[in-house]
Parts: sequence; C-alpha cells; structure tokens
Amino acid sequence: MCFGGRQQAAPQSVIYMPQTSSYDDQFERQMDLLRQQMDNQNKMMQQQLQSSLDRTRDLMGRIVEARTQQAETPQVIDEEVRERVEVIAGPVQDLTPPPVAPPPVSSASIVMGREPGASRESDVLKRGGAKKPGKAGLRIPRAAGASSGVGVGLNIS
Repeated sequence: MCFGGRQQAAPQSVIYMPQTSSYDDQFERQMDLLRQQMDNQNKMMQQQLQSSLDRTRDLMGRIVEARTQQAETPQVIDEEVRERVEVIAGPVQDLTPPPVAPPPVSSASIVMGREPGASRESDVLKRGGAKKPGKAGLRIPRAAGASSGVGVGLNIS
C-alpha cells in the first residue's frame, strides 16, 4: 500500500458513535409538549363551539315557545280559521251591494275629439263629407302635397 511516500504505516483510526439518546429524549419531550398544546387548543375551541351551539339551541327553544304562545291568542286563531276557510271555500264575499257607477263625465267626450253636446254628424261635416264604410272610413284624409315650389322635386347639388 502506498502511504504518500512514507514508509511507516499510520495507525487505524476508530470512529466512536456519540451518545445521542439524551438528544432523542429531549426531542421527544419537546414533541410531547407541542402535541399537548395543540390538543389543548383543539379542546378549547371544541368547548367554545359546543357552548355556542348550546346557546343557539336555547335561543331557538325560547323563540319557539314565544311563537307558540303568540299563535295561541284568540285573534291569531280567528285569523287562521278565516284564512283556511278562504282557501277551502274561496274568498268571503261581502253582502253589501256594490256601489252604483256614476254617470259618464262630459269631459270624456272632449277627450274623444268632440265638444260637449256635439253629434257625430257634425264631426263628419268638419272633415269634409260623408265617411266611407268599413276600414276606409277610419283613414284620416290628408291635404295634397305641392307640385311646385321651394323644396319640391329633384334636388341635385
């Protein structure tokens, strides 16, 4: 064997493994503490959640009791009976007679284009003669356009 130019042999070295059991024990203790803290936090959150659920259930129970007491009042019972009868038999009709319609207002004829007291014949005369029967009588006559003058015809600029 070659020892780098020296002729004497080097002693063989022995590697000793360090004692790591104390480090391992310390690591395990720290891990146990961390797990315990996490478990305690989880338990505390679970207790808060449970207490909020208990409060919610208690409030819901109070609301149900209040609504039950309110629903048992005579006015509410009568109203519910009336609603159920309306669903089964239809709306309850009032036995009082309906009001009589008032006579037509004279202003309605003005809206239609006639003066009060004017007849249909006067409308025909205004438009210029008798009307044609049917659909043609509904047309409104228009004045004939100018055949000559400013703005009439072909405009080429």
